Amino acid sequence: MCQYSFRIRRLIRPFFLLQNSSMMKKTFDCIRRTLPEVFSVLMLLFLHLYFFSLFGMLLFKDVDKPGSVKPSPSDEGVSYFYALNDSVLSLLVLLTTANNPDVMMPAYDKHRLSALFFILFVFIGTFCCLNMLTAVIFNQFRGYLLNSMGSSLRRRRLAVLAAFWVLSRDAIRLNEVAEDREEADWDCDGDRGDPPIYYGVPTNLARTVVVKATMPSHSRAAILRELDTASSHLTSRRFSEILSLLDSGRSVRDPPPIRWATRPLLLLPQRVFAHSRYIYFSLLVSLLNVICMSVLIVVRQDEAFGLNNSALLRINALFTVWYVIELPLRIASLGPRKFFYTNANTYDCIVTLGLFAMGCWYVIAFVAQPHLQQTSQSASLYFLTRFLNMLILLRLLRLIPHVSSMSLVASSMLDLFSNMRPFAGILIIVYYIFAVLGVALFEGVVQPPANVSSIVYECGSFEQLNYWGNNFNEFSSALVVLWDVMVVNNWGVFLKAFSRFSGPWSQLYFVAWWLVSVIVGVNLFVALILENFVCRWDRWSQQRRGLGGAGEPSEFGQSIHEVFRGSLVEPDEHELRVELASHAYLKVPLPSRQYGASAGGDL
Repeated sequence: MCQYSFRIRRLIRPFFLLQNSSMMKKTFDCIRRTLPEVFSVLMLLFLHLYFFSLFGMLLFKDVDKPGSVKPSPSDEGVSYFYALNDSVLSLLVLLTTANNPDVMMPAYDKHRLSALFFILFVFIGTFCCLNMLTAVIFNQFRGYLLNSMGSSLRRRRLAVLAAFWVLSRDAIRLNEVAEDREEADWDCDGDRGDPPIYYGVPTNLARTVVVKATMPSHSRAAILRELDTASSHLTSRRFSEILSLLDSGRSVRDPPPIRWATRPLLLLPQRVFAHSRYIYFSLLVSLLNVICMSVLIVVRQDEAFGLNNSALLRINALFTVWYVIELPLRIASLGPRKFFYTNANTYDCIVTLGLFAMGCWYVIAFVAQPHLQQTSQSASLYFLTRFLNMLILLRLLRLIPHVSSMSLVASSMLDLFSNMRPFAGILIIVYYIFAVLGVALFEGVVQPPANVSSIVYECGSFEQLNYWGNNFNEFSSALVVLWDVMVVNNWGVFLKAFSRFSGPWSQLYFVAWWLVSVIVGVNLFVALILENFVCRWDRWSQQRRGLGGAGEPSEFGQSIHEVFRGSLVEPDEHELRVELASHAYLKVPLPSRQYGASAGGDL
């Protein structure tokens, strides 16, 4: 059996994940290039911390307890400025406001003006330096990521143009078939008096290549739709425009039409339930249900969940009957394809079926069995009532797509989740490395005593707060500890506890994790949120100005290239042609002077 408690190979495993994703490598490279720029702000922050730490020792060393003897941990007034390491750690935790105002109170009780020291420290460190650090990280990371995206875009455009010349390696005279000769690409031999030779890719050949190529299904469908409307041959500009759909996200599908009833008796209710404004009436009913449920839970909390004939159950049953009746009527009015076209209606159907199942359970278990009606407290009834209320609350979430500002925020969050996969992969790698190191360093350090309840601990300490489950005895609990420290709420408790359990050097581990996760990771996450939301907001504002009203944001996600598309500059086609002309195997003709002057625009 292997007796090794720590293996270096465990730390190397995440790098295999990093090598399998090009976007993760780009993101990691941008982070690596951002760190030197951040170092100057960090040095200013540490200088601020060190300066105030020394100042605090000179001002407040004897505030808690006169004399040179350090108070014991069980004393009520713990000295925060006894030694330099205590002073630095106390103010480092105060920098995250995790121990505010605890660190200030011993000195504040003695001298009211001592509060100015802590107010000045928090104002300069938290509100100025940390926010400046966020701005620097956002600016530098965005700049490096834009450069990386620009290089990626140039390679994409160069590859598309190279594909055009490979597919059109046999010169095709488009003099007779090209509808717009000014957009056609021709050899420089045309400048010497010879008839110009136009190059083009047959549309059927392009369609065959797209069908056989590996690409997302929605991109293939969009490209094939464009090819169906194209002419018999494609110029390079038209070829590039069509293949640029590879960069786009999922496109909006055309909604299926409604099949209207022919009988007047059925046409009237169909027009009511299929009307575009009916959804607002349905949302109003759901909102009324939630309001009634909230009032009854507050006013009659004791009997709301315990009695099988409570007012809360009766009102919820009434609304559930309406939901169950409304669902098939809307499906019949819109048609199944039209109804399930939107995700909101699919979500509504799932929640309504859950409410129907809960209602059937209630009827079978409590109404059909009279002997259960005498039971005032039932675990099954308690669970059913709570689950029914949760489903009713979830049904109200249908309101989000119908409020433009809320829909904008929700769609930005969905786009963020899809575009942050490279960043999430790097975050998982960092979590894994620190968790493995934490298990190797602190496994078995935290052990709860046999009889915890009989021991009196200091108020606010690791032991008194019953944090025994936050340990590094296993990998899963180590991940939870790292998350708790990253949130920085009460992370000073972990610093003091592990300093007592395993020695003062353990604080370096937690400070390093705070620097990596909070200072770098959280700020990068804020940068991604800002960039994604600003992009969505700008497009939504342009849409509103273009429509002259409240435009609805798109339901479908955007790719990472679309997020930064507004800040990227399209490469010049003339430069791409010159670069391809130097290739040894493509044999691309040099662009002519006329081409460079007139047809060297965007792809």
